[in-house]
Amino acid sequence: MEKKLLIFLSIIGIGGILGVLLLFTLISPAGKDMVSIVLMAPLTGPDKAVGKAMKKGAELYIDQLNKKGGIRDREVNLLTYDDKSDKRTAMNAAYQVASENRAMLVIGHYYSTISIDAGKVYKKIGMPAIAAYATAEAVTTDNEWYFRIVPHNELQAGFIADYIHKSLEKTSASILFLNDEYGRSLAEGFERGCLKSGIRIVKKWGFDPGDNERIRQIIGELRAAEEPGMLFFAMYKTEAAKIIASVKYPDAGYSVIGPDMLDESFIEELRNYPQEDSDPGYYSDGIYATSPFLMDIANEKAYALRLEYLKRYGEEPSDIVARAYDAMHTAAEAIKMAEIEGTAKHIRSDRRKVRQTLAGFRSYDYGLSGVTGHIWFDANGDAVRPPVIGVYKNGSLVPSFSQYMLTDVKDTETDLLEKSLSGDMIELKGNMMKRLRVVYAGMSINEIKDMDIKNSSYTAEFYLWFRYKGEFDDTAVTFVNSSEPVKLGQPVKEKKKDGITIRTHRVAAEFKGNFDFHAYPFDRHTLFIRFQHADLTRDKLIFVADRLGMSDLEGEKVIGTAKLNAVSGWVAKKESFYQDIVSNVSDFGDPAFFDSQDRTSFSRFNAAIEIERADPVFILKIFLPILILMVILYAMHFIPPDRLGVRMITFMGVLLTNADCHLRFFADLPVEYISVIGYGFLTLYILVGVSVILSIGAYVLNRKGDLKKAKLPDWFPRIFYPLALAGGTLTITYAYIL
Repeated sequence: MEKKLLIFLSIIGIGGILGVLLLFTLISPAGKDMVSIVLMAPLTGPDKAVGKAMKKGAELYIDQLNKKGGIRDREVNLLTYDDKSDKRTAMNAAYQVASENRAMLVIGHYYSTISIDAGKVYKKIGMPAIAAYATAEAVTTDNEWYFRIVPHNELQAGFIADYIHKSLEKTSASILFLNDEYGRSLAEGFERGCLKSGIRIVKKWGFDPGDNERIRQIIGELRAAEEPGMLFFAMYKTEAAKIIASVKYPDAGYSVIGPDMLDESFIEELRNYPQEDSDPGYYSDGIYATSPFLMDIANEKAYALRLEYLKRYGEEPSDIVARAYDAMHTAAEAIKMAEIEGTAKHIRSDRRKVRQTLAGFRSYDYGLSGVTGHIWFDANGDAVRPPVIGVYKNGSLVPSFSQYMLTDVKDTETDLLEKSLSGDMIELKGNMMKRLRVVYAGMSINEIKDMDIKNSSYTAEFYLWFRYKGEFDDTAVTFVNSSEPVKLGQPVKEKKKDGITIRTHRVAAEFKGNFDFHAYPFDRHTLFIRFQHADLTRDKLIFVADRLGMSDLEGEKVIGTAKLNAVSGWVAKKESFYQDIVSNVSDFGDPAFFDSQDRTSFSRFNAAIEIERADPVFILKIFLPILILMVILYAMHFIPPDRLGVRMITFMGVLLTNADCHLRFFADLPVEYISVIGYGFLTLYILVGVSVILSIGAYVLNRKGDLKKAKLPDWFPRIFYPLALAGGTLTITYAYIL
């Protein structure tokens, strides 16, 4: 009877548990419909590397978003479609999205011509779409369902015309363009910009897609031209690489500038030519190109993206990645703000809500802050912001010395005219763009010494150099983490050529850090050397890490880079240099800063030296007292259980010795958290307590005359303590090796 009752109660209990789990599943947020977003990318075919980067950027954002709960407790699902950079494939994919009726929004495509045709499908079915790469005006023209987070061709081309006139001081140019929607819109926009800026158009060369004979003819005419001026390339990467490899080489005298299509995929195309592959920069050095994003001068959001991307993929994020990330961010925010129903039967009305929300990002104040900059749309659905200007050096696109950013100017018309004539201001689509300076900074660290772990301080001796165009007051550079103020005096070397100056200083000073001792004595620390300009805020000056090394304009070494000599017992693992943004609360008494919202934002240069302890003797010295005390504890359990007094005196001695060592550790290294060695002390406290309890138990059993059972409490430490000691030793050894 009791057995049947027990079975009955068990069935009821199991049924109750299953019922609760079912109810929880039904009411759980996970039971809600997912939000699906489509990514249209060339995952196979000639542009598969681009498609792969697009997918990585999109997945990274969605993974981060879902970890935070998704969009209003709905998980976000990424649906990827391979358009192969082929118009027919892309159209089929667009119709498939339409027929499935699952997705809330589309991001893509890579090329403008494909986006224009696919956009007709999205418009027909009422599907919001975001372009992060296609820059032809026709993508968004007459299509209220398509939005673009990057500058379009006309804006890019007009900006380039202003830039080469006011910053590069060129007075003539020639245009090479592909005769399709993308190339024509760039060429026409550049020509209008040149007319406005007073730049003389020397020659225009156009060619149809796939017309290799015409390309060869253009190459011949270009070689024969005496003064073609600045060459503006309005074409895709394949044609651009072919022409550049035929006419541009060291000392050829051609100056080239182009739109954002001359990106890293263009360099990959150029590397198909042996000279560029074996000698990076052979063809590409000196080519200017626009880009929506360059990490070297990006904001703090971009820096956070970089750290996460490096952690996940072990490589630097490209502008392709950053654009996909921002497109996903824009899409997710629009869906979140649209307050969608989120069910299949409401998909059409939900899409309309999302489109209306995107259209609501209608000004700077109503926009979003992204990794590529501030995102907002004009009446046509286009982003309004200047692109970044980069120049190729050794096969890498690095920021040019002059950049422009949106500004809310309050100057008089006379001041605006003067600044416009001097190149400090550019007017673009009714918006004023303000010039800011880029100063390259580099550091060659010779020695780290006098490192004081207790006070987190160290002395660094290094060479510091600045490479810049025009004028720059390096004496106003302030080291923000130095123990005492450091002033840069006269440089140890200075060189000027073609308006570019390199000034090199030698610095020796003490700096403060913020050491992390959680892993002590296997600790690793990052030693920072940080500086910013005392007067120029980030809207006037950006420091960029000079990754090309300390070389002058002719490639000659200014000063040999000395090998880092770390403090004895430590080894340097890695050096990294980057800029970030720091905010101060002071307005420096300057009335010009009183009403400025970002008056305290400065560009800060960071040199980070990662070091780790490489002294096995020191580590053994730290752990030796704990190991010896554990051996003593172990030995006590071989003493007869009736000798409780001897055991207790020994246990008390172990406890006091352990406490004394622990206190000495805290005196030498005061921290408020538990480190690895701290866990060692804690473990010993616990083992002493266990040994005391076991010893008392053995003594009591022995007094009762049960000699056989009296031996049992001692068997546990005899077996467990050696295992614990061996495990601890192996862990210490493994941690040291790593």
